[in-house]
Amino acid sequence: MPLSNSTQSDIPFEFFYKLYGISAPVLIIIVIIIGSILSVISIIINYKIIKRMRYYQSYFYLSISASYLILIIFCLPFVAYQYANNGWIFGNYYCKFVGYIRAFVFTLVPYLLLALSVYRYLFIVQSEFMLNLELPKFIKKLLVFMAVIASIINLANFQVFRINKAISVDELDYCLIDNQSMGRLVTAIYFILGFTFPLTCCFVVQFISIYKMESFRNVILEREGYDLRKSNCFKNTIITMILTICFLVMVGPLVAHLFQNYFGFFIFGKPWLIYSVFAYVLSYFVVIVHTVIFFFTNNYFKILCNKVNQVQYTEMQSNESYFNMTCESLKL
Repeated sequence: MPLSNSTQSDIPFEFFYKLYGISAPVLIIIVIIIGSILSVISIIINYKIIKRMRYYQSYFYLSISASYLILIIFCLPFVAYQYANNGWIFGNYYCKFVGYIRAFVFTLVPYLLLALSVYRYLFIVQSEFMLNLELPKFIKKLLVFMAVIASIINLANFQVFRINKAISVDELDYCLIDNQSMGRLVTAIYFILGFTFPLTCCFVVQFISIYKMESFRNVILEREGYDLRKSNCFKNTIITMILTICFLVMVGPLVAHLFQNYFGFFIFGKPWLIYSVFAYVLSYFVVIVHTVIFFFTNNYFKILCNKVNQVQYTEMQSNESYFNMTCESLKL
């Protein structure tokens, strides 16, 4: 007997839905193994850079890597168990704690990227002001400020404290948001402030920074013979912009999932819903992408192996200092 049209249309979604439940633990385990190793290495490298070379931009990389390591240690193993066994192992209070840490880290990382982008932008357009600051204290205050903002946003989303003792794989939102108790407006504000706003601002600031560098690249190349595209500032800004775009692409299915859960209809259709089902797992790969890129930029491996001599040290430091001096000389 042939299946009805509605049943036939449900088959692809049910297939991907079951595949999601099977593949999620495997993908999360891969992220746990690779991400934890790279996060620890990245933390060690950036700590050495700060202590030995006083390259203060590494404060941001260290903070992001530490955030990922906290996420990996405290959250991902239990999330993988949750997928595999259709339940929670430790009870309600620890489930609340894990849920809050997970939400806090995913909110904190976009704000850390925004802080990093603002730091680079100020060095481009206000280099004299930045050079007169005590940079370690300024950066630490900036990082603490971003962490406080992320904490306030997640505390306002008080539903992270209402996670059930046993969570089914069918509950895609993990009880983090409840439409009946929070309301649609609070949900929308939380989503905008937690993800959309910082990522959009981050992209805009990075775009302006690249535009500023490109606007006087030819002048510096003709006058000084130095190509700004070879500077660490330019390369790292491009890398951060690409990662920001990846984050924004990841936010798309979350928006679609928001419509489905809280407004009672799915505006984009089931193909987009299938994409939103995988968004949660795909988000963990951002952990690996960030950590790998931070590891392989700025000669970090040589620094870890203590193979940076005085010539390499001078070359690495001169990229940013020379860039700052040229910006100031052009009065940008």
